[in-house]
Amino acid sequence: MAKIIVSSGTTVLQELALGSERVTIGRAPQNDLVLEDLAISAMHAMIVPGADGPYIEDLNSTNGTQINGQPFKKHFLQHDDVVMLAHYRLQFIAGEEASSPRKGAKAAGARLRMLSGPTAGREVTVRETLTTIGRPGIGVAGLIREADAYRIVHVEGRIRPLINGASMDGESCALDDGDMLDIAGVKMMFSCG
Repeated sequence: MAKIIVSSGTTVLQELALGSERVTIGRAPQNDLVLEDLAISAMHAMIVPGADGPYIEDLNSTNGTQINGQPFKKHFLQHDDVVMLAHYRLQFIAGEEASSPRKGAKAAGARLRMLSGPTAGREVTVRETLTTIGRPGIGVAGLIREADAYRIVHVEGRIRPLINGASMDGESCALDDGDMLDIAGVKMMFSCG
């Protein structure tokens, strides 16, 4: 089962198992995870289970929330993600079922070849069930692997992903080998197989 390890400094404060119910995080006593610090909003964030894995959403907190050092509004959690709320560190540990490929997906994964931006020319292998790409607050997309197929979803931000120059229709779009993606102004080519 997936869990969150809550720590402050070098001290582990608690481990919280994530099940099929949402988990609210904040200073108020009615939260599932209470963090007693004035820098934490009464209702700061929540973790929501989903078909594609859990995601964390900032609830318009006063001081914001960071994941892996970047501010965000909504983020699909991946194994070893670190969420920072004031001085609290929440590390996401994927459960065995969450970290293993679904429906027998091949371990080789797909590839994204960066065509523009600071990492132009770099090729990234996508092995995870869910990989988020983009710039928090501007445009973030999720690349989801199911069996041997891939699809892309808009996660957050005002800029929706472009696929082969067109804005994606609906909540998700299937990806084919050679598709050209534009995520928050960064162009990349998707390849698989």
